Amino acid sequence: MTSRSAALFLATLAAFTASSIGAQNRPAAPRTPRIYVFEGGSIKMLDPKPFNFTREELKQTDFVVTSYLIVHPRGALMFDSGVIPDAAFKGDGNPVTQGGMSATKAERDAMFADKPQGFIQPAHFSALRDAKTRILDNEDFDVFGDGTVVVKSAPGHTPGHQVVFVKLAKTGPVVLGGDLYHYPEERTTGRIPITLEFNADQSRAARAKIEAFLKEMRAQLWIEHDIATHAELPKAPAYVD
Repeated sequence: MTSRSAALFLATLAAFTASSIGAQNRPAAPRTPRIYVFEGGSIKMLDPKPFNFTREELKQTDFVVTSYLIVHPRGALMFDSGVIPDAAFKGDGNPVTQGGMSATKAERDAMFADKPQGFIQPAHFSALRDAKTRILDNEDFDVFGDGTVVVKSAPGHTPGHQVVFVKLAKTGPVVLGGDLYHYPEERTTGRIPITLEFNADQSRAARAKIEAFLKEMRAQLWIEHDIATHAELPKAPAYVD
């Protein structure tokens, strides 16, 4: 992805059950959910103007690119598997393109449209067109049926944008924020990167909904691109539980 489109990628959501993994050698399932955090690189020298900020207003302008593997006693879910293929990097390490996949109907329709809009790169996910998919119609989805991992609808950044709630036994409840926010300062100022959002009004509504949910659940919010947030988290093969 280009620095200008850093916040425009489509979140990747791929859920699978333990029975679908096959008879491979693997460790025993954990007793409670855990999150493995993977570093997917960084995006440097971003111009914060499209995000409605000046450089002086932000503590940090660069982004980290993060992926999360949520391992549950009944299976696993990958939230954001990374959006920058190796071939998309220049010799100096800067990314030049982007893409992704989501399980919401609105997102899937946008992905496979005859004429994809914006910075969507269909070649990055075309093989998923005929993959087995669970379609969500902008609804919340309790992945394992016990309330510990819930995909929550938060459209606005993209047509079917989502966040993921995870109830961890030791750490407590966490919300993986996807692109609900890009910088922590967006939470304190209420600013919306209007030119980067599919629907700014929907983004405002989604933020209000998730903020209320965070307060109700007393949950942490992990802003996916925030360097400070992820600097404190252990990286795979360590995990947060």
